Amino acid sequence: MALNCNIKFDNNPQGIYYSGQNLSGTVELSVERLIKVKAISLKISGFAYTHWTERENYKVNGKNHTRMVNFHGREDYLNSTTYLIGSPNANQIEILPGVHTYNFACLLPVNLPSSFEGPYGHIRYTVKVTFVQPWKFDQTYKIGFTVLKQLDLNYDNPDLRLPVHAETIKHFCCWPCKTGPLILTVTLPIAGFVPGQTIPISLVIDNQSRETVEEVTFKLKKIVKCFSQTPRVNSREEKGVIVMKRSGGVEKYQKKRYQHSLLIPALPPTNMNMCKIIQISYVLKIKPKVSGMHKESKLSVPIVIGTVPLSPGNIFTMQPILNQQIGYVNNGVELTDETNVPTVLPPNIDMNHPTAPPISPAIICVPSYDDAVKNNSQNLAPPSYEESMYGSVQIEDPEDEHPIGKNSFTPRYPVYHFDNSASIGLQARTTTEL
Repeated sequence: MALNCNIKFDNNPQGIYYSGQNLSGTVELSVERLIKVKAISLKISGFAYTHWTERENYKVNGKNHTRMVNFHGREDYLNSTTYLIGSPNANQIEILPGVHTYNFACLLPVNLPSSFEGPYGHIRYTVKVTFVQPWKFDQTYKIGFTVLKQLDLNYDNPDLRLPVHAETIKHFCCWPCKTGPLILTVTLPIAGFVPGQTIPISLVIDNQSRETVEEVTFKLKKIVKCFSQTPRVNSREEKGVIVMKRSGGVEKYQKKRYQHSLLIPALPPTNMNMCKIIQISYVLKIKPKVSGMHKESKLSVPIVIGTVPLSPGNIFTMQPILNQQIGYVNNGVELTDETNVPTVLPPNIDMNHPTAPPISPAIICVPSYDDAVKNNSQNLAPPSYEESMYGSVQIEDPEDEHPIGKNSFTPRYPVYHFDNSASIGLQARTTTEL
């Protein structure tokens, strides 16, 4: 076909919209020579789709067999079709050489989930132009656009404003050879963050055992759970490390305190209830590597990634407790992924009792959110919208038999620009208490 097609969004070159906004733009056709079509249609669509394959064993006449089963699910949110020229049943229409422009507009529903692309599923929004040609295959041109469902942490679960305190105790061996415990205690100033923000982590390791902690790993992980509807209900999880650091260990009968910060890159917001077939969550995982043949102790703290950060005025803070001197460690390099760990939920609010649980004397302090974020929501600059850290994907569908051009797309997410250097004093210093 002797034409070029270009889709442009009005005053929005990156194609980023929040649910409930009005989407509008133009379709520009550059025709080199006279062409004939029956119709040119424009379709704006939004849907969630999941798909994966599993090996399944079954029996026939007592004999074992293996087959591959395709699981998939779909949930539609948006489906708007307009004919720019003609109709499928119309006579041929001649389009003369030159540039032809057509306008389009669509009001996005308020409950659209945020765009997401993953290996086992996606939440995708596209604008597609289809050229219906007589006696020829239809040709299509398609682009993707990003939809964001606002997740303002100031109006979400009030537990996100609370300091998080989690602890795990690990004993090595059994009576009568039982050693002292290895105690891990982690604290965060809040449980809700946004891309561009750092997660300030305060960890205390009280090693009362005879074993040496060789190193400690800090990881922010993404957990995506996809669900199928056909041929039956099933689920599959995708887990990935977003950012990681590791630090030195702790000798036996010693105690250290670690202060780290993990910078959150461009990520989709937490999505646990906006889509029935795709759930997105995030968790901070801490794992000490212990010498010898021992099952390692692990600690998991869920966090929420939003689109609007908490204002410091909405944060419940905790005062420092300076009862003991504990070592400080701050260094970080990459490390590989680890296995699942149990979950420790943030505390619940009870207005008749203190808003935070009591802290062991081993905890010096919770990092202050006011120190971590010097800007509040009133003077914080608007976010930039940056490409997802996972890169671009191909957005061709099976019905796009003859696409025009390359149909690649990268979703974008809001990233705020904080003065993260002021988050916590992270000078590299190490002291040890025997």
